[in-house]
Amino acid sequence: MDRNSPGNYCEDTTQSIKDTEEFVQYVKSMPGWKEGLLIPAITPRFVPTCTSTLMEGLSKIAHKHDLPIQSHISENIDEVKWVQELHPDCNSYAQVYYKHGLLTNKTIMGHGVYLTSDEMDLLSKSGASISHCALSNITLNSGFMPFRVVRDSGTKVSLGTDVSGGPSPSMLEAMRHA
Repeated sequence: MDRNSPGNYCEDTTQSIKDTEEFVQYVKSMPGWKEGLLIPAITPRFVPTCTSTLMEGLSKIAHKHDLPIQSHISENIDEVKWVQELHPDCNSYAQVYYKHGLLTNKTIMGHGVYLTSDEMDLLSKSGASISHCALSNITLNSGFMPFRVVRDSGTKVSLGTDVSGGPSPSMLEAMRHA
């Protein structure tokens, strides 16, 4: 995160990219990497807290090492509006990620409560998926992801937990509320 975050959370952009590359190299040097037991994920928190420079840098690392990408998208209406204000050159929240190379067949986006049909098409075409975090969405009063609409659009959907947004990290609890 290199913008719109508390001072002790905000990182220097260049240092963040460098640290991420070093972390990936460290994980790749560990036993279990070649067997697929340890796989780092590139995790830009979400668009409002990441500049274009940071998103592009993280995208390059993900592509260079063929890594999964995980972030958040369209969790609440105010967030969607904020993203439009920050990136008026993009038609949608999903397009911001796409423009910066962060939508791939290894991308998992949490929430997806307020996706447009164009965004679902873009996610589907890029191979990205949505992780439905029902318990978090209920707890934070974000809304309900239209599961059938998203699934029927061809977008892959999984079930997830947003640990900081819900009362439990348990997948069993997530299943009960989905």
